[in-house]
Amino acid sequence: MRRLLVIVALGGFAFSGCASTLKITYHSEPEGAKLYANGDGQLLGSAPMTFTHKMSRSFFSGTQCVGVQPMATMRWASGAEASAAQVAVCPDHGRQQQLTLVRPDVPFGRELDEQVAMDYQREAMIKAQKDAERQAAHLKHLEELEAAALERQMSCTSNNVGTFVFTNCY
Repeated sequence: MRRLLVIVALGGFAFSGCASTLKITYHSEPEGAKLYANGDGQLLGSAPMTFTHKMSRSFFSGTQCVGVQPMATMRWASGAEASAAQVAVCPDHGRQQQLTLVRPDVPFGRELDEQVAMDYQREAMIKAQKDAERQAAHLKHLEELEAAALERQMSCTSNNVGTFVFTNCY
């Protein structure tokens, strides 16, 4: 059995790219499912993953929702799969929307999929911590450079030559 959670619109109005593109970020519940291309079944990566859909220019100026074919099928570590034949997207939800595919309620492998989700969350937290540490180190380095520049003594001399002023600092 395949289930689908409805699309939820992102609150922001980040207008990037061409006016006729819609970005849909695919999420999985539980997290950590792999995305496979509809059609050839090629592994695309892990959720969340964002795809760009081409839309008519009139779509964004209208109010009517339309159906788009999802670009991927989700597969969890247990082998459970979820996909949707068509997803409704609405212009009033913005140019960046989200789609969450929910793991089917099959009896096998739920514990494995939940463990993978916890591992995925742990890896995301470690990555965020490393990114924060890198950013803090970079800011500290910039502060040290600024402090060193302020400590340097500068001497400047200016000379008037006609209507020009020449200044030399060392």
